[in-house]
Amino acid sequence: MRTIGSLLIATGIVLAQHSNAVASVDPETALKQLQAGNQRYRLGTLQHPHQSLSRRQALAKSQHPFVVVLSCADSRVPPDVVFDQGLGNVFTIRVAGNVATDDVIASIEYAVADLGPKLVAVLGHERCGAVDATLKGGEAEGHLAVLLDRIQPAVAAAQNEPKISPAILWTTPSASMCRTWWRS
Repeated sequence: MRTIGSLLIATGIVLAQHSNAVASVDPETALKQLQAGNQRYRLGTLQHPHQSLSRRQALAKSQHPFVVVLSCADSRVPPDVVFDQGLGNVFTIRVAGNVATDDVIASIEYAVADLGPKLVAVLGHERCGAVDATLKGGEAEGHLAVLLDRIQPAVAAAQNEPKISPAILWTTPSASMCRTWWRS
């Protein structure tokens, strides 16, 4: 059972081990691209880049995203939208509560090893339904119980961490809510 807390360790190891990836932008430039896109999103000046027919045709042959983003499955925070990125720019892995299961970590490893991004980011957000359900406790049915059990250690650890600024509204996810890791 792995949660976001252990992703930092697992990701650091994974990123350091793979060297056969396609060259891409450096981590600092990738982070700046995310921040610039998030600024456009927050200001309502979206550019919707790389969504043309020619872009789709090029991507049918291969993809070379500049970043991997692990994000919650919440419909209010799609990474491509909140970072104003286009097709093929972001390798997105979405799962309720950002739970880093073996499948999720394998997906990150694949992207880093074979597609070339040098930045891995974890996008958090406020008012996460999965986290709220974990905080409320009680009985959950079916596979939801498994998910909430996987979130519980991260919730327990976060209760001792400083809170995110209340100025960051849940309707406008900010790049500052994104934890990042990169490789050299």
